[in-house]
Amino acid sequence: FVLHEMDKGNRVTAINSRLRGIRVFLHFCAEREYTDDIKYPLLKEDERLKDPYTDEELRRLLKRPMSDSWTEWRTWAAINTFLATGVRASTLLSIRITDLDFVQNTILLTKLKNRKQQMIPISKALKDILNDYLMLWDWNSDDYLFPTVMNTQMEVHSLESSVRKYNIGRGVSKTSLHLFRHTFAKNYVLAGGGLAQL
Repeated sequence: FVLHEMDKGNRVTAINSRLRGIRVFLHFCAEREYTDDIKYPLLKEDERLKDPYTDEELRRLLKRPMSDSWTEWRTWAAINTFLATGVRASTLLSIRITDLDFVQNTILLTKLKNRKQQMIPISKALKDILNDYLMLWDWNSDDYLFPTVMNTQMEVHSLESSVRKYNIGRGVSKTSLHLFRHTFAKNYVLAGGGLAQL
């Protein structure tokens, strides 16, 4: 199966995804003693370097919106938050307005991969951007910082779609959310930040 998939030109990531599905089925069969338990490793993936957003691309993306479209302002504020904090998309979408502390200049992150909460600092620039964004709509402190137009929690795929439209509209062909994280990391290290702190 693996050789057949490789001959078809499928990427290792796609093959491993299918192998995980097969693994679940084989485990199901082994639990019911239809077969012996079959163990097999996933394929090793070659790490590909991702090109972060360039300075020119960032200049286009971070330019303040001139329209009165709330969704454009929301996407602009979200991209600024990505680039200023390096958070994952799921973490960004779980931030509530009450998690912002503009007195202490911090954001409380409640949904992290390691299931712990974390307080991170925010810069004056990001604080000003978020203040400007918050002035555009009526919100309650329990509302999500980046909600849908129906004021519910946005899904990651909806944010991906919003960012894709926003980026292409500004002449930037890269549309990956995770690329903001890579760009944050690159800029952090170039600014003298240490890898352990990153």
